[in-house]
Amino acid sequence: MKNTFLTILLLISITTYAQTGASDLILNKFEDFYQKNQPDSIYSLLSKEMKGAVKMEGTSKLITQLKSQVGNITNGSYFDTTSDQAFEYRLSFQRPLIYIHLLIKDNQIIGIKQVAVELDKNDPVKLASPDNISIESSEGKIYGTLTLPKKEATKIPVVLFISGSGPTDRNMNQGKVLQTNSFLMLANDLAASGIASVRYDKRGVGASSSAVSASGIKIDDFIEDAAKFIALLKSDPRFSKVIVLGHSEGAQVGLMASLKVTPNAYMSVVGPASNIGIILSKQLKGVLTKEDYSIAEQTLNSLSRGVIFEKQMPSSLVAIFNSSTQAYIMSSMKYTSSKEIGKLRTPILVIGGSTDMQVSVDDAQKLSRANSKAKLVVISGMNHILKSASENRELNLKTYSDPKLELHKQLVPTIKEFIEGVN
Repeated sequence: MKNTFLTILLLISITTYAQTGASDLILNKFEDFYQKNQPDSIYSLLSKEMKGAVKMEGTSKLITQLKSQVGNITNGSYFDTTSDQAFEYRLSFQRPLIYIHLLIKDNQIIGIKQVAVELDKNDPVKLASPDNISIESSEGKIYGTLTLPKKEATKIPVVLFISGSGPTDRNMNQGKVLQTNSFLMLANDLAASGIASVRYDKRGVGASSSAVSASGIKIDDFIEDAAKFIALLKSDPRFSKVIVLGHSEGAQVGLMASLKVTPNAYMSVVGPASNIGIILSKQLKGVLTKEDYSIAEQTLNSLSRGVIFEKQMPSSLVAIFNSSTQAYIMSSMKYTSSKEIGKLRTPILVIGGSTDMQVSVDDAQKLSRANSKAKLVVISGMNHILKSASENRELNLKTYSDPKLELHKQLVPTIKEFIEGVN
């Protein structure tokens, strides 16, 4: 059977997000208790062995020292997964002097270690920028980074970046699963061209990890957050025009947000045209047995009717279609970008990549045909993470874990030219 990760990275992103985004997860609890300076609550999260080793007094002393030396937590990501199903989770702070690594097993903290921050400019976690812009969501603050040109003009355009599926942070990274720094690079490149940008950690991710409701996250939550950022930027007198740039699933989120709060322009960058049910069906068909695929199809059909599929799942589908992911998928099924984009009345740029293994050029073509205002650009040799890549599957996927690899050389000029033409 083919490697599922290679074939359905988008799907695994959704699954990982469900694993890390639920409000009752120990990691979110730790971050919430830390921000609120509640060492007694943190102590309750420790395993029996840890409690015996550090005691309540030691926990209180540790949290007090961290607060005074490095400040609040700004970002977090899975760092490693051991063979015995223990998870290592890395936390970074306002003053980037150290990382704290939490070792999690059986929903308990079984280890805490301090790791020095190496001055490596290519470290995707170290490059998580300071929080200097935020919006208040229905479940808490969503934090992001406003990047301004060094020589700021009186009025400048600003681009809102919206990340794709899963626990993708503001820089387009997901711990060790995905290391691209694509949004970080794009922000810096646009700033060098006199264009500002905002990128942010989605609900349940990084600095926004506590903004999760008990019922889990639905796509409408992401749409609500994006719409609030658009409104915030439109009200800022520094900006001459606001452009929304959605990547992958973020293109659908950005589209629906743009229909709520109209920006000056909208960009779909390797965004899908179909709804999520059709996308998952196509992705799963190539990696499952005939029997398991039949159950996947039954599940998707049930979700399309608004009904959670409660029959027992085979092991290949347990993570994909658990209760959290089913609810999220069901919330997404009501939106089909190729239908919704026709309602938009702003300038539109649709960008596809010829070596994108996750969203085909056909999707970009469908989106552009659905609105007469849309301009289509297919960048030859660009893959899903916006890097130059071969059509060879193995070589293409190697780019997903190389944060040093620069963006495709045609991407920034294409975006810049479009923005300059927007009134």
